[in-house]
Amino acid sequence: MIVKLLGEPNIVYEAAMLLYDNANNISYREKKAEFERMSISDIDDLLAGLDIFAKFSELISDKNDVDPMITKHLFTYRSEIDTCLAFYILHDVFASPDPDFVSDLEKIKNMSKATFFANMYSLLLGKFPELETKAAISNYADFINFIAVLPVSSELKWELTSFYNTFDQVKVQLAVIIGKIGKLFYDGYELVHHYTDWFVANYKMSSAQNPEKYLRDNYKVLDGKEPDVLYVIPSSAAADRVEYKMSFTEEQLTDFLYIGVLHSAVKEASDSPFDDTKLCKTLKVMGDKSKFEIMRLVSEEAKFGQQLAAALQISTATISHHMAQLEEMELIRIERDANRIYYTLNRETVEYVVKNLNKLFLKD
Repeated sequence: MIVKLLGEPNIVYEAAMLLYDNANNISYREKKAEFERMSISDIDDLLAGLDIFAKFSELISDKNDVDPMITKHLFTYRSEIDTCLAFYILHDVFASPDPDFVSDLEKIKNMSKATFFANMYSLLLGKFPELETKAAISNYADFINFIAVLPVSSELKWELTSFYNTFDQVKVQLAVIIGKIGKLFYDGYELVHHYTDWFVANYKMSSAQNPEKYLRDNYKVLDGKEPDVLYVIPSSAAADRVEYKMSFTEEQLTDFLYIGVLHSAVKEASDSPFDDTKLCKTLKVMGDKSKFEIMRLVSEEAKFGQQLAAALQISTATISHHMAQLEEMELIRIERDANRIYYTLNRETVEYVVKNLNKLFLKD
């Protein structure tokens, strides 16, 4: 596997993530307040960084004149499909080894329905791999039937069908919105540019000997994934997150890893031994009987969603709901084999919980 670094952000991705955060009420101001409540030592630099990124996001939000109802419709996170509708159109631009903002906007406007169909179908199948053998897709009717059998709510099925049917209008509307926010991103980027410079310099130094091992050890990615080429891209909008994008359109398997420029600092502070907030959240998730049983099952061996649904006698949609929360608290690992997703227990997090309960209450 070849790992390549793209030293500048993908502006379409940055604009999309700013819209996503706005639609889902994600705020760096709240993240900063949460860390302040934890009373963790030696995080002044992180708090200062979160404050700057809060100002950066707010600067763009204050100048944003996009209709909030449109933003909500396109960018609100749907837990049943683990994404938002806009990302079905934007996937190919996110998965670009040579991003160029002006050209990428034209790419969105000129996207064919065949490409959109391939992206939407592949992403949905990645979420629901158990449907692969039930879905021989060769025409429009087949695809609508595929949506009909998805283990999601009837409301979401209607939204997916409507989104597919209005693709030609939505793609142009989306390109205009991304263009506006991308321009605002450019205008305010100087405020956070040095964080990208710092990330690039640190990444080059730290990953010089073995970039693949560095990514596995520090970002917990690539489990079950072996692309021919992996592009690493810094992100300012999603400054505290890591996003893995798989390419579905290239003959060569080329994937993309977006790393937030504050992610390492946030993770280090979050992993602080006496992070009571994280520990309580993790215990709350583990305390749910169904989630606890899922953890027990995947601790024995890797299992995919349909196996877990059968073992627990619940729907795959319910399994997906539980998995989203278990993954958020890093209690499970995800491994991909072809189009099937397997889940295993993240023993490091369980060890973290046990170790810190011991420190807090047993004192030895």
